[in-house]
Amino acid sequence: MTEYVRREGTINVPHNTGVDGLLHAVRSILHRPRVQSIGIDAAARVHYVLYAPDDGRPEEHIEVDFEQVTPSYVVRLSEVKEVESPVRHAAGQVGAMFSEAAKDQMSPVAFVAGTDSHLWDWFRRTAGYSWPSRNTFYGLPLLLDRAYEKDMLLMCAGYGQDASFVDTRVCYRITMQDDLAPETVVDQI
Repeated sequence: MTEYVRREGTINVPHNTGVDGLLHAVRSILHRPRVQSIGIDAAARVHYVLYAPDDGRPEEHIEVDFEQVTPSYVVRLSEVKEVESPVRHAAGQVGAMFSEAAKDQMSPVAFVAGTDSHLWDWFRRTAGYSWPSRNTFYGLPLLLDRAYEKDMLLMCAGYGQDASFVDTRVCYRITMQDDLAPETVVDQI
């Protein structure tokens, strides 16, 4: 009769993968036989316990490739549309993104920006509002990825209201511009 040994491990889920990253890690663990428990903590670590045959081989940890659930990977697989807005302030430009998605009959699922994005400063300067959360933007998840520039904002959209981030089909892109110089009137003599 084969003897079994208890094996434990932890998978650190990158924060920019969100809920889809956690689900991807759990699916990877569940592909293994004899899984006894799975736990997720607040730091996005997935702990697991499984039993493996005691065949003298060293313990191997479950390796998970998170590339397919990172924002840059999902955006690469979708169509990206540049949104031009005559309105120069942040709220107007983001509103134009929502308007384009509505015209295309798409449902917004998330926003994506660069890790060193100046989104919050840009919004405060141009719209006069300090955004209270760095995890959400307009009620949608805000995912950060180092593959993007600091002045770019993407709104990802899918076919249905219950679509998740990995179901993204179209991304609407704006460039956050800081050229809002105050209007001045010069009297000519």
